[in-house]
Amino acid sequence: MGNGWRSARRGRLRRGWAGWLVAAVLVAGQAVAGEAPAPVDRHAVVVNDGLVGSAFLIEEGVAVTNRHVVRGLGIGGEVELLASGEGGARVLGRLVALSPRMDLALLRVPAGFVPPVEIAEAPTVAGMAVTATGIDAGEGGTGARRTLAGVVLEPSEDLPAFGPGLVVWLPGARPGFSGGPLLDTGGRLVGMVTALRPVGGRSPVALAGGGRGQPQVEAFALRGEAVRAEARRLLDAGG
Repeated sequence: MGNGWRSARRGRLRRGWAGWLVAAVLVAGQAVAGEAPAPVDRHAVVVNDGLVGSAFLIEEGVAVTNRHVVRGLGIGGEVELLASGEGGARVLGRLVALSPRMDLALLRVPAGFVPPVEIAEAPTVAGMAVTATGIDAGEGGTGARRTLAGVVLEPSEDLPAFGPGLVVWLPGARPGFSGGPLLDTGGRLVGMVTALRPVGGRSPVALAGGGRGQPQVEAFALRGEAVRAEARRLLDAGG
């Protein structure tokens, strides 16, 4: 594992800490069939001015995303959230809390917007199959959601700049959906996609263009149980 990151904002890559790409991470690939509700039905797009990211509901009325997705937004500020599918709901989410401990933000949203996720209770282990859903930031929030299959590489990998997490092999990932849900095969939350790095130092943006095949990318995700615990702490503190 390398130790450093790159940040992504408004679709442009900016050098940050050494080798990783902070995602508004788009996973581009074949949609993976899921149970009802399918992974894509639990996903929401966040449109924060020119920055496009992802979110999901940790409980009814409370959406979570990465703090860097709502960068520049103050507590009480609003962003647009779009549900999946043709004619999907569009709502305003109000920022109620930013975590000082991890790359996490909480948004209040109308009840019934999208189904909340269920947190996986079983331990996450290396080799475990997962799926991640996202949208191409370059399409400005209007493109089709895509779901990509991945595999857990490191079930425990804490990064001080982001928080407690895990590392997943996620080929095809490229800028477009930080804050999106990472689910197990039963549709339960394993983590929140937060950052990416290309394998072998290759650029995921370059490899993804022009139909030249899927970029080989590893993703860092905040652990699902850590997201839930921190969200509850922030809510109990008055968020």
